[in-house]
Amino acid sequence: MQTPNTQALKSTVRSVPFKLLVLSCAAAAIGSLAMNYTDSRATVGYTQICFKPTDPKILERAKKKGIQYCTADKRHWISDPILSDWERTESEFYNKLTRLKTLPAQTQSKWIYGAVAVIGGLSVAGLGAARLNLINRLVPGYRKEVQAQWHRDAVRNGVQMASDVIDGRKAVLNKQYRSEIDLARDQSAYLTPEEINAQIQEAELMQAQQQAYLQGQQEAQNVQVSQAQLPGQSINDVTNPGDKVKQSKQSQSLELGNAAEEVLNCIARADNSTVLVGDPGTGKSTITNDYISRVRAIYPDANFRVLAVKNDSFSGLNAEGKVTRFIGDDAIETANSFFTSLKVEYNRRLALPESERDKLTPLVVILDDWLSIAGALTKALKDKLLTIDYGQVLFDILIIGREYNMKFFANLHSLNLAAIGIEQLDSNTRACLNMLLLGNRYQKDGREVDAYKVIEQALSGNQVVPNQKDKDKLRE
Repeated sequence: MQTPNTQALKSTVRSVPFKLLVLSCAAAAIGSLAMNYTDSRATVGYTQICFKPTDPKILERAKKKGIQYCTADKRHWISDPILSDWERTESEFYNKLTRLKTLPAQTQSKWIYGAVAVIGGLSVAGLGAARLNLINRLVPGYRKEVQAQWHRDAVRNGVQMASDVIDGRKAVLNKQYRSEIDLARDQSAYLTPEEINAQIQEAELMQAQQQAYLQGQQEAQNVQVSQAQLPGQSINDVTNPGDKVKQSKQSQSLELGNAAEEVLNCIARADNSTVLVGDPGTGKSTITNDYISRVRAIYPDANFRVLAVKNDSFSGLNAEGKVTRFIGDDAIETANSFFTSLKVEYNRRLALPESERDKLTPLVVILDDWLSIAGALTKALKDKLLTIDYGQVLFDILIIGREYNMKFFANLHSLNLAAIGIEQLDSNTRACLNMLLLGNRYQKDGREVDAYKVIEQALSGNQVVPNQKDKDKLRE
C-alpha cells in the first residue's frame, strides 16, 4: 500500500533530478579547484631583463668599438622565481642585470575559480542537509505505517489460523457425532423407536451446542479483526493501554482457558516432541497430567513410559506400572535400563517397512522434573557409570522417531534447552521441538503471586523469540 509518507520518502531518497543537481554542484566545485591549482598564469610574474655592465670604463670601450647592450635580440623574459634564485645564489651577476619591463602575476581568474569551488561545496552540503532533514521528518510517519501494516497482517494471520483450527474441530465433531447417530441407528434392532429417537436427539443437541460454542469463538476472533488498525489510525488507536473501552473489547477475544485448551489439544495431537518450561509452583505437574489425559482421549491405544523422581499418579500410569522412578542407589542403573528399552523399541520400529508405519501405536515418553534427572545422568555419563547415551536416544526420537509415532514430553524449570541433554540441538533441530512456556497468577498464603519469570526471560533473550518486533508485540 503506497501511502503519502511512503511515496514522499521514496521520492526523496531516489529522486533523479535531485541527484543530478548534487552531482553538478560537486563537479563544479572539483573542477574549479583543479583549475585554480593548474592555471600557471595565476601563479608567477615575469620581468624583461638584459645584461649591461655598470663600470664606466667598460662602457666607454664598448662605445668606441660599436658594441651595444640591451638591443632587441638581447632582451629576455625571466620568471620572478628564477630571478629570486639568482639574487640568492649569484648576487654579483644579478646586480649587473638591467630590468626593462615587469609583468605581474595574472590573478584575475584565481578568485573566480575559488568562488565557484566554495559555492559548489556549500551547495552540496546544503542540499545534503536539506534531504536529510526531510527524511528525518518523514521517517517517523513511514515507520508508523510499517508498524500498522505489520499489526494488521499479524492479526489477520492469527485469525486465519484460529479459523482453520475451528474448521478442523468442526469437521472432527461432525464426523464424531455423525458416527454416534449412525451407531444409534444401527442399534435399532435392540432399542425401541422412542429410545432411538432420544439418542439421536441427544447427539444432535450436543453437536448443536458445540457448533454454537465454536461459532462464538469465531465471532470473538472477528471482533479482534474489526479492532485492527484502519488507514488513518495511529498504532496507538489499536492497543492503547489507557483506553479502557478498547481494552475491554480486546479481552473478549482472548479467553485464556479456551486458548490453553486449543494449545494443549494441538500439542497432544502433534507428532513433535515437547518441552514444558515454567517456574516452580506454576503447575507443570498439572499440565503434564492433563497432557497425558488428552493423548489418551485422542489415542486410546497409546503406550506411555514415564521416568520421574516423584511417586505421583501421572493420570493413572503409576498404577498401571508405566512409571520408572529415578531414586536410590540404583537410580543410574534404572535409567540405563529405561533408555536401553527405548533404544530397542526405536530400532524395532526403524526396521519396519514403510507400509507398516501407519499401524504403529503411539509411544509417548514422559520425563518429569527432567532438569534434576538430566544433571545426574550427564555426570554419570562422564564418569562412565551410564552405558547408554541418553541424549542420543532423545535426539533420535526428536528427529526421526516422530515418523515412527514416537515422541517425548519433558518439563523443565528453565529455558536452558541444553539441559535436555541433546548436544545437536541447534536452530534447525530446534524447529522440531515444541516449547510451552507456563506463567500464571495464583493465591498463596492469602496473597496473590505472579509467576511469569520464564516468559519474561523468553522476551528479553533471543533463544525463544529472536525478532525484536515480535517481542514488542508480545509485551503489549
